[in-house]
Amino acid sequence: MEDWADRLNMVAGMRGISIAELARRTGASYERVIKCAQGKVAQPRGTLMADMARELGVRLAWLRYGEDPMEPEGAPEDSTLRYLKSSSGAAMRKPDTPAPSIDSWPKDLPVSGTNPAGENGAMSVTEAPVEFVRRPPGLQSVPDAYGFYVLDDTMAPRFPSGELCLVHPHRPPRPGDDVVIRLAGTEDKPQKSYLRRFLRQTADEIICTQFDPPREMSFPRDQVSSVHKVMPLHELLGF
Repeated sequence: MEDWADRLNMVAGMRGISIAELARRTGASYERVIKCAQGKVAQPRGTLMADMARELGVRLAWLRYGEDPMEPEGAPEDSTLRYLKSSSGAAMRKPDTPAPSIDSWPKDLPVSGTNPAGENGAMSVTEAPVEFVRRPPGLQSVPDAYGFYVLDDTMAPRFPSGELCLVHPHRPPRPGDDVVIRLAGTEDKPQKSYLRRFLRQTADEIICTQFDPPREMSFPRDQVSSVHKVMPLHELLGF
């Protein structure tokens, strides 16, 4: 059974509103809102839940308890579909059959632990999961898909600290995709991973960029063990 954090993440994704943006709109701290999104707060104090429901365009009873309908009475028909965007930015066509409920998504997608592993946003990614989240349609047939929480703001505002990323380890990245670069480890140097925007590759290097501060990074191909694609919203939803 889903809880209110699942509904919060689902509708924020549908609306295209990041956790950082939701915090800004509600006037709450980012740390407070991300704890709600991660399911660490059973019931937030004060008016925060009502404020989030208002900014997300849903009824408080739906966000808190899952009581239908999701949207307030009088909301325009299919208003949620305006926020489901294709990669070109065009609104998605209304499907002929209803989309499956989030309740039908299995809660079996592992979220790996992450720890700081040096400068410039380097992190170590654990093999053992720290939790499991719902597996969206775009990853239903990818048994070794995984997620992780961002540790810092080197990729903000696209991925602020605390944001959950979901990863397809077999889909080849294209220029402009966000990726996890994993470097091969040794006995003396543990494996390091980097969340970056993929730019291009040559015979010798993989070139990426970070956002904050803006910086281009080159990774020697012989030191890279894998490049995993971070899935954008429309691909997670199966479009």
